[in-house]
Amino acid sequence: MKRNLFVLIFALLITFALGLNIACAGESTLGIVVNNGSNNISIIDTSTDTAGAPQLDGLFNLAFDVVVTPDNKTALITNFGLGIFFIDLTNSAAPALLGSLDIPEYYEEDIALTPDGKYALISGGNTNTIVCVVDVNNRSLVSQVTMPDYGYAQAVAVAPDGKTVCVADCDLSRVYVFTLDSSTGALTYTGLVLQTGSGGINVTISPNGKTALVPNWASNSVTVLKINSPGNVVKVGDIPGMPAHPQSVAFSPDGTRAYVLSESEIAVLNVSGPDAVSDSGTRINLDTQSSSYYGVDQIAVSLDGTKAYTTSSLVGNEISVVDLNSYSVIKKIAVGNNPAGIALSNGSVPKSDKNKIKSSNKRDLSNKTSIKNKPFQPNKLNEKNKPLPYINMPLR
Repeated sequence: MKRNLFVLIFALLITFALGLNIACAGESTLGIVVNNGSNNISIIDTSTDTAGAPQLDGLFNLAFDVVVTPDNKTALITNFGLGIFFIDLTNSAAPALLGSLDIPEYYEEDIALTPDGKYALISGGNTNTIVCVVDVNNRSLVSQVTMPDYGYAQAVAVAPDGKTVCVADCDLSRVYVFTLDSSTGALTYTGLVLQTGSGGINVTISPNGKTALVPNWASNSVTVLKINSPGNVVKVGDIPGMPAHPQSVAFSPDGTRAYVLSESEIAVLNVSGPDAVSDSGTRINLDTQSSSYYGVDQIAVSLDGTKAYTTSSLVGNEISVVDLNSYSVIKKIAVGNNPAGIALSNGSVPKSDKNKIKSSNKRDLSNKTSIKNKPFQPNKLNEKNKPLPYINMPLR
């Protein structure tokens, strides 16, 4: 009897293992790359670090940043001056346009998601003074807030608490702190404004929600902020000596490392907490060069923390794959022209069939949602005064 029971259990374990392997073989974590120059996207299979031909040709105009919803089914992409585009990822071999949201006279650049994927927060180009909040499921604009003290909204991040929102003003070297109402999507200014180093161009919050890092483009430093509680943020200090023009930061999944992407290098920071962030001294040469876009995330770290992916928007039209154990570039992945933002899905999604990858999804705005005639009035900018999506050297 015991022997039969053992055989039965062993057989069940083998069956489970085989089923798990089959399931895993059919799935892969994806990297979504926004190709600003060729107005399309590339999809990377991170299990093989390969990309098919660029897809959704002609859909965008000046696309910059991308986020992926927690269920891995939808990507949201900012399209500078043409709204937010919602992309169906359920078939990664043929991503499709679900719809788009037009925000009149607004130049969408950076985008961040709340942890539950309910809201997307958007900031714009270098003269933008408005933060927009979008209901992801309904693809509708639910609130806007104007920056206080004539400030600019050039990068935005939401803490894991879903309530604390940090908005970076690169021109005035400040971070403004807001709170987000999870039931309505309304933003409320807390009155907190924190001075960063010169040219705080982006902001990233740690996985535990206690540390925010701001790369300072002009002073080649990183400002460290401490989040004590929802809406309660204080400055800890600045870390100098970063490689030239830091633009993006990505944390390791456990939050013990932060990777600061500059024009052609990555600096590695040690993170023990908001009061204990230090420069490890490690530098990773990417042998490439990237633009300094406002708030656009140009580096992403794999779920297991072993690899980083960086976009090369000025040289090579490629993604650098970095081994975070050896601190070396192990592969270059060819993508479309001038890759800007990159995001990884936070889990497995249906794996691409590389023989079926298409690049013929022409622009179709039949699902486009317009909010014209709504009461929200973003900053009034005509085409002659269209803001720059990147820092115009030298920094003003």
